[in-house]
Amino acid sequence: TETLIGMGSQVSIYDVHVEPSREWIKTLGQGAGPKIQVLEKLEPALQRHQFIIDASPAENIIQAHHITPETYISAPGMPSGLDPGAETAISNRYLHDPLQLGVATMLVGAAKYHLDHGQ
Repeated sequence: TETLIGMGSQVSIYDVHVEPSREWIKTLGQGAGPKIQVLEKLEPALQRHQFIIDASPAENIIQAHHITPETYISAPGMPSGLDPGAETAISNRYLHDPLQLGVATMLVGAAKYHLDHGQ
């Protein structure tokens, strides 16, 4: 999330437990606060975002009607949160491979470290 904010992104978080998300945002400091919003309802959260990271252990929470031609989903969790209709609708704009996602996360972290430290 911090990397996305650093790149100028607006970030939304949906979690069934709202308060821990709000508390976590406070720990990020003043600059991050306005760029992160906590959403309290899943349906509008899924429908209004182009890029979705599904880190939930829940099955079938993302359905075909949530998918637009501009939707991209990365889902490191097991099981996948997409129902069969959503998997068909998303086509090749869906990354669900915990190993690849972990490696990509490490790569972004390493790049950020090198940029922050002038290396």
